[in-house]
Amino acid sequence: MASVTGMVTGNLTDLNLQHTLRVGDTLDPGIQGEVLISNGEGNATEWGTNSTIVPNALTAGSNITYSSGNASWDGGVADTINATSITYTASSGMSLIGNAFLTDNDGTTINNSGGSGAQNQVLKVPNSLTAGTNVTFSSGTTYDGSAAITINSTDTDTTYQGGDNITIDTTTNPDTIDLDKTLTDMTSITFNATGTTTAITGSSYYMNPGTTCTYLDLSSSTNLILPDNVYETSPGVYKLAFSQGIWKPNDDNSYYNYAIEDDFTSVLVAGRGKVMTSSLELQGFINVPNGWRATKIFVDVRGSTGYQVSQTITMYEVKTWSASNPISSTYVYLGGSTSNTEYTLTTTMDGQIDNALWVEASMSSTAYYIAGGYLVLTKI
Repeated sequence: MASVTGMVTGNLTDLNLQHTLRVGDTLDPGIQGEVLISNGEGNATEWGTNSTIVPNALTAGSNITYSSGNASWDGGVADTINATSITYTASSGMSLIGNAFLTDNDGTTINNSGGSGAQNQVLKVPNSLTAGTNVTFSSGTTYDGSAAITINSTDTDTTYQGGDNITIDTTTNPDTIDLDKTLTDMTSITFNATGTTTAITGSSYYMNPGTTCTYLDLSSSTNLILPDNVYETSPGVYKLAFSQGIWKPNDDNSYYNYAIEDDFTSVLVAGRGKVMTSSLELQGFINVPNGWRATKIFVDVRGSTGYQVSQTITMYEVKTWSASNPISSTYVYLGGSTSNTEYTLTTTMDGQIDNALWVEASMSSTAYYIAGGYLVLTKI
């Protein structure tokens, strides 16, 4: 250890040095940037490198690395911060030119150069709006949004004037077209078709049997020719009527014991049929017209005073002929009910060339009188 002769130990409040501070055995003045390093009690102080670390380390974040490979820096070593390069890719609707992102527009409907502040600018819509019937545009015949135009509608109101035998009543709302003459007062009706004139003439509006017709269209779906004995009793409701003449006795009795009451003193049942032996079953057969379907049935039975009486009725679909030999099944059960009630068949029946609707009426008294009835039909 070097001599400390002449050195005085003391506690100093301030130490002001204007020039060099020499320390150590060699009285080393140090070099710029060095710091005093204590080597402990009894050992000489010396100049040395500043190796002090900071209290909190600096950690590398996203896209940052240190040349040393360390994950953080605390001042303990010299190091270099490096920034990692990022590659950018344009996604849908964008384009990348150098370092600049641009919207990827077609330049026809949208561009990015003509708007205020280089904003995207709508030029027109992809598809045009075309003027249809009774519509016009103030410019051109189509509109795509590229220029302002006006849509105008054409006034197509037509003023109608009554012709021969026709009057237009403008006092009603809406206006009413009236036929001045009844059809029976008109001697002819003229139709114009494909440049020709066809007239239907006659003294009445009924078409007489055998009348030759021109341009009579029966192919229309609205035409409906009703078969014999089929009546439209209300709009869309069709009924096939049958009479008391359809009934015949069954084979349980050897006598012909179904008769028609012709005693006109019995005015409430005159003309009706009755059984001459109690507990007799009457059988009736009804042909359903081609193209129609039977869905319901009604049979009328009365007592001698004219009041309704309830008798059992049973329905079947029965074969009228068959080409098979031997014959297969001959009937199908359609349901059972009572008289004087419109009964819905449990199974409907379509009219065909080889079948008939068989109805059986079980009469329980000679004082009961049976008449006819009807089938409710629907068009197939």
